[in-house]
Amino acid sequence: MRNKKQSAHRKFTISPRLRYGAMSTAIVALVIVALILINLATTNLETRYGWRGDFSFNAVTTQSETTKQILHNLKRPVKIYALFERGEEDQPLLELLNRYSAASDMVTWEQTPPSLNPLLLTRFSSSTTNVSAQNLIVYCEETDRYRVLTATDFVTLSVDTDSGSYNVSGLAYEQQITSAIAYVTRDTVPTLHIATGHGELGEDSLSAFTTLLTNNHYDVAFEKLSDMTFASGDVLCILSPVKDYTDAEMDIIRAYVQGGGAVLFSCDYTDPIENMPNVLSLLRSYGFLPESGLVMASPDETDTFYNNNRLALLPEMQATDVTLEMMLNGRTAMLMVASRGFDPSPESDNSLLVDAVLTTSAKSYLVDTTASRLSITQSDSDKTGPFALALQAKRFTDTGDVSRAFIIGSSALLTEEQLFTMTDSEEFLVRAVSFLTGDDSIDTSIMVKTALRPGLSVNALSLGSVVLVGLPILVLLAAVIILLPRRNL
Repeated sequence: MRNKKQSAHRKFTISPRLRYGAMSTAIVALVIVALILINLATTNLETRYGWRGDFSFNAVTTQSETTKQILHNLKRPVKIYALFERGEEDQPLLELLNRYSAASDMVTWEQTPPSLNPLLLTRFSSSTTNVSAQNLIVYCEETDRYRVLTATDFVTLSVDTDSGSYNVSGLAYEQQITSAIAYVTRDTVPTLHIATGHGELGEDSLSAFTTLLTNNHYDVAFEKLSDMTFASGDVLCILSPVKDYTDAEMDIIRAYVQGGGAVLFSCDYTDPIENMPNVLSLLRSYGFLPESGLVMASPDETDTFYNNNRLALLPEMQATDVTLEMMLNGRTAMLMVASRGFDPSPESDNSLLVDAVLTTSAKSYLVDTTASRLSITQSDSDKTGPFALALQAKRFTDTGDVSRAFIIGSSALLTEEQLFTMTDSEEFLVRAVSFLTGDDSIDTSIMVKTALRPGLSVNALSLGSVVLVGLPILVLLAAVIILLPRRNL
């Protein structure tokens, strides 16, 4: 009996099939453990060094060369707080934040659930900024400057002309975050000095514009010219005055622009510019030549005016310093209501560069509002377009400085908050101010990523699609190669 047990035990221990099975199980277990360790290690390395490939259709987490350059030049540390509750994260956004921290030791971030740290919301909230869940706070302690980015900041909208509704068309994660980092780390914050005392637009009428500026972290001051003190990067705003400036005030303005100062103008068709020779002279020094009258769209061009109102002009955007990035991103919806026109092709000289920014069509025309005219129907004597509704200029002064100027022909662009939501005028104004301050660091020139997956086609095959299909096939082939020999065991 004992010999039979020993024989059976010996047979069990030396069985090739059992010995092969035990060895295979051990190898599989070791391989699984090794794969888990490798996965943990590579995940950590991917997060730390940004090695993970972005195979999404819109490359939403891929950084542009502009972002890489800005991060490379950072001299101040930046902390980013992602205010997301657990389980409610925006994963592409967090993945992009990982890439920012991997690209620069100066950038760190952490996820902070608002319910666990309500004091953080209070710390960065203000009368013009409300911090809430699903926001980003980009903060630089050295400058004590911050920018709050909301979910709406990360999307761009396009108009559905058939329904009149707005649809999400682009994702601006990288554009907004890089712009915020550039802002919070810069040395100084420009102030816009809005002139008073000559019937200009006041604080009440400019409340929407003032809020826009403060939300984009510009300082705003309503002052008389004699009380203004300008610093580098500041902007003088002369917004639709109805009384002329005195010679003494013009001396202040000339000294300011001679030193490279920038000026933002608005000039409505109702402003008595012909009776303000000093203001008119200042406009002409920048190549801004105002036309007399109200610009009307032609009834034959229904795509040049809004909602059957030929006073509500839909201008054509020209490629300039202010508008180029907007045009690249498809953000060209502008509405100019009851606008004055300007000469669209003023003569430049060796010291002046002037460009039309918004223009009308050749069929638009001027209605002379100074005459006793009861009809806006076009007459044979009416001057026809095209007209400029906004222009930008750079004048090189005798001191070697560059004075920049920008003018718009409708103050409604500054006073009507509804235009900010209906059109791209909000971004247009911010970029105009950025042009005036010479703040190239904020003009990041980063393309918005498309939010809509393109339709499937033969030409749409990408590396991600190849991997998605090819990887399961490779696994199947490997299984066949391994399992076929085992059938003979």
